[in-house]
Amino acid sequence: MKLLFFISAVLLCGSHLADALTIDDIIVAAKAVRGLINADGSRGPGFVRLSFHDCVGGCDGCINLANTKNNGLKKYIDALETVYPALQARGISRADYWQLANVVALQVTSGGTDKGDEEEQNDPKKKKAKKAKKAKKTKETTTTTTGGGTTTTTETGGAVVTGGGTETITWNASPMDALFNNFKWGRTDCPTAPATTDQHTFPVATVGLDATLASMKAIIGINTRETVALLGAHTLGRTRMADSGYDGAWVPNERTLDNEYYKALLKGWKLQTLSNGKHQWIRNDQTIELNPDMSLAKAVAPDANGLPRESCRRQVNSNGCPDASTRGIVQEYANDNNLWMKDFIAVITKMAAFCPKDATGTCKWTLKDLQVAPPADAEYHPKRSVLLHRIEDEIEKIKDEFDQYISDHQQTP
Repeated sequence: MKLLFFISAVLLCGSHLADALTIDDIIVAAKAVRGLINADGSRGPGFVRLSFHDCVGGCDGCINLANTKNNGLKKYIDALETVYPALQARGISRADYWQLANVVALQVTSGGTDKGDEEEQNDPKKKKAKKAKKAKKTKETTTTTTGGGTTTTTETGGAVVTGGGTETITWNASPMDALFNNFKWGRTDCPTAPATTDQHTFPVATVGLDATLASMKAIIGINTRETVALLGAHTLGRTRMADSGYDGAWVPNERTLDNEYYKALLKGWKLQTLSNGKHQWIRNDQTIELNPDMSLAKAVAPDANGLPRESCRRQVNSNGCPDASTRGIVQEYANDNNLWMKDFIAVITKMAAFCPKDATGTCKWTLKDLQVAPPADAEYHPKRSVLLHRIEDEIEKIKDEFDQYISDHQQTP
């Protein structure tokens, strides 16, 4: 009876369940995320970290907070939850929402802010320069989003996204805008979202290059160059003793997304042993690197306890500390911020498409393009998407219960 009820509910939902999200829906969600970041700038790097941790094992809007690798993420989940009910009513899953939060955070931290006027009002020179720039003849370029909406970028550095309905969002143009313009939806949440007891394997901070590359390939399916590009996200945020047992930021400005991480890797570092016995690398400005970071530039070859080879400990850029096989990629990114951002966008897109698998190895969801406007159906309602996700989860539970029942009552020959 229970199974029949949920099958009936699926049929009643209609044919537009898989086509619920529009550009306007995503604009509303993006505005909400921007509001959260504007209220607390530390949330930008936090949302970026959350998106990666969610995609370990497949992006599904669920984090196991009992896993110490996820220490420090609760406050970012809680912040996103404060505005999620209104977005859930539009049919946006947490899994999609968290990946969109990552995109918005990357836009904001790479220059795509919407609060720039405050500093200019307090600086007459900047205010005058901006006024002169606006006086120039404006040239506009228009690109089409995956759902048919438009992004218009002007000579004065502004970007405007217009959906198919009434929603519009504006910000200062950012190199990460391509992620927003090509955002896809369709990720579904785990049944207990945003919490889970599922255990996933995360990268380890004590290891060297080979183990790091193997780990990233196993965890989210990325190759060597993609791993080097993705670790550039460490230009955002910092480590904290209470969360990871390490202490410090990778770069001086931990809320700006650029290639400073790679430039720093090519400088002089020395080993520091913390009070808890853990090892990290440190510079005079008190920025830090962990073994997986340093291993991108130098073959520090840490042992099982994370202690690097003797020749690298006092000064990692000494002649006695050999170069890593990936140092050339680090040098490329240090020399060319645009090249790194191009590769970074590609690997973020790949990460956000990493799906959780069912028992047969099949993806539990399929990404879809956004629609310009809701379907022309009088009975359409965005809450249907939420209902569908709940129905799918309940059907899976019923199937599992049925299989267990058969297993328990099978007669042994």
